[in-house]
Amino acid sequence: MQKLLLPVLLIAPLAAQAGTDDSWEFKITPYLWAIGIDGITGPKGHEADIDMSFSDIFDKLDGAFIVSMEASKGAWTGWIDYTSMSLAHKAVADRVVVKAALDQKVTDMAVGYRLEGMETIELYAGGRFVDVNTVIKAEGQGPGGNVGKVSIGDDWIDPIVGVRGTWPLSEKWNIRANADIGGFGVGSDFAWQAAVAANYQFSERVSFLLAYRYLDMDYDDNGFVFDVVTSGPILGVSFSF
Repeated sequence: MQKLLLPVLLIAPLAAQAGTDDSWEFKITPYLWAIGIDGITGPKGHEADIDMSFSDIFDKLDGAFIVSMEASKGAWTGWIDYTSMSLAHKAVADRVVVKAALDQKVTDMAVGYRLEGMETIELYAGGRFVDVNTVIKAEGQGPGGNVGKVSIGDDWIDPIVGVRGTWPLSEKWNIRANADIGGFGVGSDFAWQAAVAANYQFSERVSFLLAYRYLDMDYDDNGFVFDVVTSGPILGVSFSF
């Protein structure tokens, strides 16, 4: 299948700026996330190690799509981030073709509130919906036909709480960071995420960012294990309206 990398959209974590204007503000940021994956996943007791750099993932990428939307008014901000990635790999051994596919979808939904007297800091809470599915199919090259097919995965929701902020360095530059924890045994046993970005304000409505994002999820339930870190640098451009 021809590899397809769709334009990836993200709303970078931006703390709302202080002011008396209560009109709605929206932000959208197309970006490329150079993802690497490290951890274990699979049926409990038969987990497989995953250690893939961005170049490994790009070589096996079937598709990737992330879209996030953020709206803010006054001290309140709400956002939704949707991430979808599909990997496919094929190998031939002993006259058998083995095809493996991994689908991973993550949706973050949160509402943040800017603390009075601390205009650079915002607390947020929400949920993260995760849907992971792995399919392994073996096909005989001879008269034997199909050898077998295994499908394993699960979906769950993690409550999350976090903090994010923006610290200006100059008229054009600022540093932004966010961190959250979640799971608490409701979905994952524990999950945490952190990101830091350097942002350059090109114009009133356009800015560029260079960031690094790290997401760690440790899930073990329903006979399925997903203890995986997804991380890597981000390069993007942000539009405000």
